[in-house]
Order: sequence, then structure tokens, then C-alpha cells
Amino acid sequence: MTSPIGPDDENPDHYWFARHSKSIIFLIGILTIIGVWQAFTLPVAVFPTTNFPRVVIGVDNGVMPIEQMEVTITRPIEAAVRTVPGIETVRSVTSRGSAEIDLYFNWTVNMLETLQMVDATVSRVQSSLPATAQIRRTASTSRASRSSATV
Repeated sequence: MTSPIGPDDENPDHYWFARHSKSIIFLIGILTIIGVWQAFTLPVAVFPTTNFPRVVIGVDNGVMPIEQMEVTITRPIEAAVRTVPGIETVRSVTSRGSAEIDLYFNWTVNMLETLQMVDATVSRVQSSLPATAQIRRTASTSRASRSSATV
């Protein structure tokens, strides 16, 4: 009785995987190591980078009381910056000796031109503020990076 599988068919040297098993296992091991390494080193962005049309003006003035800060510093700056084209919202927080004015602009404005207009407006109103007031303008057009300038 003759078996359907001949003596040459059972020889493992005829199977490609059997002949290259060590190199295949080595390749799988290397690819696994590279994959694990890449999983821990590749940056993953959960949230996309978004440029927000926002400018923050900070004012420090020693230990001036809140009511006086609001009347002499916060309100004049708010009134002046409301004239800048493209502004949508002005919000401010005033505390003892400091104020922070947040300016939110329309998404279609050119922020470089808008920053220049805000700087010019703040410079004009600075002469009517107390001499001890120190103004900082921070352009926070992006969540990831902030650039700061003293006006």
C-alpha cells in the first residue's frame, strides 16, 4: 500500500517556514520591540492645536484697594479697548492691586493687526492711569504657547 505522502514531502527542508523559522522569529521579535518603543515615544495629540483670538491685559498697581483699582484702571482700559475692531467680549477680574482684562475677538480677525491696535489703544490710555500702574499685554492666541510683552 502506497501512502499519498511521499518520503520527499515529509522532509522539513522543503517547507519555507521551517527553513527560515529562526529568522522569522528574530524579525517578529525586532518588530515587537520597535512597536513597543514607538508606542511610548510617539507624541499623541488628544486635542488639536487651536489658535484662540484672545488677548489678556494685566495691570499691577501695588496694593491699591479693589474699588479704586476698578474706577481708576480697569474701567478706563475696558472702555478704550472696546473701540478695537473685531472685539466680541471684554471680561475683567479686578483684585487688590491688580487687574486682568480678557479680550475675545472674532475668529476672522487678523491677530497681528489686532495686537498692534490693542497695544496702541493701551498706550493711549496709559497716560490717564496712575503712574505706578504697570501694564502687561499677553497675546494668548494659542493654548500651548503664550508670548508676553510689556507695554
